[in-house]
Amino acid sequence: MAWIRALVSVSEDSGRGEDVRGTNIRGEDFRGEERGVTGGGRLEGRVNGARARRRREYAAIQELWKKDRAAAVQRVLGNRGADWNHSMSEIEEFWAGVMEEPSAPWDGGRVNSVENNLEGGEGLWAPITREEINSSEPGNKAAAGPDQIRPVDWRGVPTVARALFYNIIIACGRMPRELLEGRTTLIPKGGNQTGPGDYRPITVASVVTRQFHRILSCRLAMAIRHVPEQRGFLRGRDGVAESVYLLDRLLRDRNSRKKGLHMAIVDVRKAFDSVSHDALIRVMAERHLDEGFQQYLRSLYSVMETRISRGAERSRVISCRRGVRQGDPLSPLLFNCVMDHALGKLNSDVGYSYEGAVIKALAYADDVILIASSREGLQDNLERLSGGLGECGLQVNPAKCLTLSVISAGKAKTSKVVRGDFRVGNETLPSLGVDGAWRYLGVRFNLFGVMRPGRELLGQLGKVADAPLKPQQRLEMARGHLIPGVLHEFVLGKPDRQGLLSLDVMVRGLVRKWCHLPHDSANAFIHAPVKEGGLGIPELAKVIPALRRRRLTMVRSGLNREGVGEEVSAVELGEARQAPSGVRRELSGRLHTSVDGTELSEASGAFASTAWVRARADELSGREFVQFIRIRGGALPSRVRLDRARLNGIRGRRCRGGCDSEETAAHVVQSCPLSRGGRSLRHDAVVTLMAEAFRRRGFAVRTEVLVQMGARALKPDILVKREGTAGVLDVQVVSGAGFLKEVNSQKRAKYSEPSFLQAAAEALGTTEASIKVVPLTLTWKGIWCRESVTGLRQLGITGDVLNWAVERVLRGTSISWNRWWTRVRRGERAHEDGRRREPP
Repeated sequence: MAWIRALVSVSEDSGRGEDVRGTNIRGEDFRGEERGVTGGGRLEGRVNGARARRRREYAAIQELWKKDRAAAVQRVLGNRGADWNHSMSEIEEFWAGVMEEPSAPWDGGRVNSVENNLEGGEGLWAPITREEINSSEPGNKAAAGPDQIRPVDWRGVPTVARALFYNIIIACGRMPRELLEGRTTLIPKGGNQTGPGDYRPITVASVVTRQFHRILSCRLAMAIRHVPEQRGFLRGRDGVAESVYLLDRLLRDRNSRKKGLHMAIVDVRKAFDSVSHDALIRVMAERHLDEGFQQYLRSLYSVMETRISRGAERSRVISCRRGVRQGDPLSPLLFNCVMDHALGKLNSDVGYSYEGAVIKALAYADDVILIASSREGLQDNLERLSGGLGECGLQVNPAKCLTLSVISAGKAKTSKVVRGDFRVGNETLPSLGVDGAWRYLGVRFNLFGVMRPGRELLGQLGKVADAPLKPQQRLEMARGHLIPGVLHEFVLGKPDRQGLLSLDVMVRGLVRKWCHLPHDSANAFIHAPVKEGGLGIPELAKVIPALRRRRLTMVRSGLNREGVGEEVSAVELGEARQAPSGVRRELSGRLHTSVDGTELSEASGAFASTAWVRARADELSGREFVQFIRIRGGALPSRVRLDRARLNGIRGRRCRGGCDSEETAAHVVQSCPLSRGGRSLRHDAVVTLMAEAFRRRGFAVRTEVLVQMGARALKPDILVKREGTAGVLDVQVVSGAGFLKEVNSQKRAKYSEPSFLQAAAEALGTTEASIKVVPLTLTWKGIWCRESVTGLRQLGITGDVLNWAVERVLRGTSISWNRWWTRVRRGERAHEDGRRREPP
C-alpha cells in the first residue's frame, strides 16, 4: 500500500540520520484504499460479506424457529437434517416401499408361547367402563389426528356417550375405517440424516382410536407376561435403567473375576416397520387371548392406512401391509409379544453366570444384547435369534451389529480381547477392540462398564453462543433442548460431582453473558423454576443425583423382584437426599430468601406473571427481553446494588437523583421524583389496556370518573358495566414482597365503602349488589396478585390480557429507570463541565 511504503521510506531516511521533519505524506497515499486501488476493498468486502452471511443465517434460523424448534437447534449445532431437502416424491417412494411390501408369511411352525398372567386374557374384551375412560384421558398437548378431532373436543363428549361408542366397537369387533387413517411424521433419529431412511416414522391416528387403544394396552399389560430377558415397556418397571445397570454390573463382574465373556449387540433392521402381520396375529393367537380381541387385531391390520406429512405437504394414501405403528399405545406390547417368540428360541444353557443366575440376553424391545461365556454358545444363540426374527419378518442388520470377545489369560490372572469372528448368515459381524466403545439405550459403554459422560454439552453450548440468535432463544435452546438431551446419559452414566459442579459454573457464566447479568447475580435466579420467578436452567449438581436416586430405587425394586443381582447399595443410590420435587422447592426457597429474589415469592400465584420468560418470549425483542430479565433478577446498577457487589466507585449510597433516600432499584423506579413521568406512563398503559379489553368484551367503559360522596370524592381508574354486571377497577403498581394480598385488600376496602358503592351505582345506573370491586395489583417486577387475577377472570378477562399487562408494567419500569439514568448522567456531566470552567 502507498501509505505503508511512504512510512517505510521515512523510517529508513530517519535511520540513516537524515532530517525527515519536512517530509510530507500526501493524503492521496491514504485514500488509495478507499478507491479500491490497493486491495483494501477486498478486506472491506470480506467484512461486509461476513456480516451479510450472518444476517442471512439469522433470518433462516428465525424462520425455522417459528416452524420447528428442534430443527432450528439441529441447524445451530451443525447437524444435517435440519436442512433436509428431499422431495415428497422421494420420501413417498422410500416409505411406501417399506410399508406396502407384503408381510412375510408365517413359516415358524410352533410359536414359543409365554404363559399369561390371566387365563384367556380375562377381561381383555369386556365392556369399557367410565372409570377406564377417565383414567386414560388424552392430555391437552396431544396432537389431533387426520380427522382434526382435538383432545379437548373429545373430552367434551360425555363419558357415558364415549363408553357407549367404545362398547359398540367391542360388539362389532372393528373400528370405523375413517378413524384408523394415520398421519406419519418423520422424526430424526439423532446425528446427521442423509436420507428418508435415517428418520423414525411416528404415526398418529384419531384421538378417539388412541384412547381406545390406551385402554386395551392397560388391559393387555395386566393379562400377558413376557420372557425374562424382555424389559421394554413393562408397567411399573424402569426397563432402560434396569438394562443399563445390569449390563454395567456384568462387565464389572467380568473385570474383577477375570472371566471370559462374549457379547453381541444386535441391530434389527427397521424392526417396528417390518414385523409381519401374519406373525403378529399367529403369536397373539397362541396366547389364547379373547377371540374378540384377536378378531379386532385382524380387522385393524387389514385396513390400516397413512399419509406422510412434512409441513404443508402430504403424500398419497399408503397402505400399511406390515409393521406396527410407532405412536400407537398398543404397538409396544404387540411388538414385545413377537420378540418373545424370537427370544424364546435362545439356548437356555448358554449365558453368563452372575449372582446365581444365568444371563443369556438383555432386551429392550428390539435393542438386544446376547451374552455368553463361550464363543460357541454366542454363535449358537446368534443363529437361533436370527432364525426366530426371520420367522417374524425381521432381519438382523450385520453392518450395524457389534461383538466383543474377552477371554481369560489363565495363570496370568488377566484377560485379553480377541477377535470373535461371529457370523449372521454369510456375513461377519464387526468386532470391538480393547479400546472399543458402544452405545446401548443412550449410554456409552466400554470393556469395563458404563463410561463417564463426556463434555459434549459445553461444545453444544458454545455453538449456541456463537450462533446469530436472540438471547431468549439461546436460553430456550439450553433449557429446553441441550441440557435435557444429556440428562439421561448423565443420570445413568455415573458422572462425578466435581464435573457436574464445573459444568454448572460454565453454564451459569454463559447465561449471565447472554442476559447481561452481573457476576454476583443469585445462582438460584438462574436455576429456580420459571413459575417461581427463575430462569429454569437445571442445576446439574443437584438434579442429576436426585434423578439417579429415583431411577436406581426402581431398578432395585425390579431386579430384586426378578431375583437377579444384589440389592442396589446406598452408595450407588448417590448423594442425593431428596427427590427432584424437593430440589425444585429448595431452589425456589433459596431464590425467595435472597436479596434480589425476595420480591418474586408470589410469582407462582399466576401463570401470567412468568409467561413472558418462556411461553411468550418470542413476542419480545432481544433488547427488551434482556432488560426485563435484569429487572426481574435485581440486576439494575443502583448504588446499593453496586456497593453490595463492591463495584461502587462513587462512595455513598444516597440517591443521585437528589432525594434523601438510599439508591435502590425499587426506590429509583417507584419513588424518586426524577422517574415520576415513567411511573405515570406505566400506570396509564395498564389502564388503557384493561379499558380496551373490557370494551372488546361488550362492556360499557368509563375511565377516571370522579365519584362524589358528599364532601369526599374518589376517582377509580375504570368503571365497567354489562347486562347486570358492573365493576370498579383501580390499578396499582407496588414494590415489596409477601404483602400483595394485604395491599390488595386495602385497595378493595377503600372502594367497598357503602357510600362509594351507592354513588358508583348511581353513576353506572345499576344496583350496589351488582358491583364487583377488583383492584389490579402488580409489583414493579411484573408479579400479579392472585386475588386480582381471580377477579379479572370472573369478569371475562383472558390470559393474553393478563400477560400483556405484565409486559406493560415491565416496559414501564424500564422506561422509568432509563429516564432516571439519563437525567442523572446529564446532571453529572453538567456538574463536571461546570467544574472545568471554574477559574483556577
